[in-house]
Amino acid sequence: GSLKELAARLNQSESSLSRQVKALFGFTFKELLLQRRFERAVLLLEQTELPVSDIAEAVGYENTSFFYRRFRAIYGISPKDYRRQQ
Repeated sequence: GSLKELAARLNQSESSLSRQVKALFGFTFKELLLQRRFERAVLLLEQTELPVSDIAEAVGYENTSFFYRRFRAIYGISPKDYRRQQ
């Protein structure tokens, strides 16, 4: 999903919805989406044997190397190493 799609469904402007999300959650829509994607990625790493490239795609990343970099920036470890530690 995107902020644009959600705003259209709720019949609001993107800027108005963006301000409301930030006020309610303390995070921007983009930050919340990033958190949700990586929560899902961690769950898939822990509960499945899917290849990391499939997990990256499942959570919305077409570029696996970019997914790896973002994952490492957030968790301080690669997705494969995260899986091994679990």
